[in-house]
Amino acid sequence: MFSNYWQSLSPEEKEQLAKSTGTTVSYLRHVATGFHKAGAKLASKLHEATGGKVNKAELRPDYFA
Repeated sequence: MFSNYWQSLSPEEKEQLAKSTGTTVSYLRHVATGFHKAGAKLASKLHEATGGKVNKAELRPDYFA
């Protein structure tokens, strides 16, 4: 789950993940806590940027079932 992965990252790693996915640390924190839902593009970018550790189908099963 993304929230567990997010919590395991250092602040520097969180910043790098945000940059590599084209968003902000704040927005990713909101996705991790459930305040926002990742869009299909962001879910795909997170999947790619984490080498599959964050599964896009778990973030958006409505798109990637």
